[in-house]
Amino acid sequence: MSADDVGAGVLVSVLTMLDVAPHWRTYLEGLSRDIDGLSPTADVYDASLWVVLVGLGVVTVIELVCGILIFRGSNAARVLVMVVTAISISTAFVSWWARDQEITLQTTLLSLAVDILVLLALSSRSAAAYARRAEKH
Repeated sequence: MSADDVGAGVLVSVLTMLDVAPHWRTYLEGLSRDIDGLSPTADVYDASLWVVLVGLGVVTVIELVCGILIFRGSNAARVLVMVVTAISISTAFVSWWARDQEITLQTTLLSLAVDILVLLALSSRSAAAYARRAEKH
């Protein structure tokens, strides 16, 4: 069922957090090279890492709750996840188109693939019928 696909998205989010944490200094140093005159201190590295990890954690918990609600048959959660997933896919496309951001295994390929699978699964007729099975006609 499509709740499993949302669960895969949660897994990808957790794996992203586990990958970002040990490599955060490298990511931030690459960003500071792109912005002239920016030289972050150790406190900036630590604070920005916590902001990113907390943000990803909140998104992961929301995604997990939506997955549980979808499994229980919530049509509103299904539609919300589809909207957020469509925005995520569109953002990846715009980044690729406008900024020549490559889509590779090291960047956004895994999350983009899961987003596409989630969108396809949740937009199917069977997922809609499952979510609407308790509605009175």
